[in-house]
Amino acid sequence: MTIIKKTPNAIRLQKQREALRRGDIATVKKLAKEAANELFEKGYVRANPAFPWILKDWLDKAIQEGVLVRTSTGFHPVLDESIREEVIGYKGRKPIVEKLVNSYSKYEDFCTRYEKHLEERRKKEFNEK
Repeated sequence: MTIIKKTPNAIRLQKQREALRRGDIATVKKLAKEAANELFEKGYVRANPAFPWILKDWLDKAIQEGVLVRTSTGFHPVLDESIREEVIGYKGRKPIVEKLVNSYSKYEDFCTRYEKHLEERRKKEFNEK
């Protein structure tokens, strides 16, 4: 039989759920604050609405690459949009043109790179333990 160790985060989440069932909101808030402080200590920052939590160096990288922009309401992704015309047919000698909007976001590419980085980091931490 395999014994599975519960991580501190899993234990904290379980305590939060139990406190929420009891209606003990003060305990839920206290545990949530502990979790937030733990993330701050690990180097994470809040970047709502683009990311709930992101590593500080990756947030700086996103701003430098032009992926995120800081506004008064938080960090928002920057979308690149272009309009292109495509000939879909002809009416006599006149081409029938349809306008298409291409929207490719550097934000999506950045998110995949960031997820890969987090996965590698988790594997590294797991192997060290």
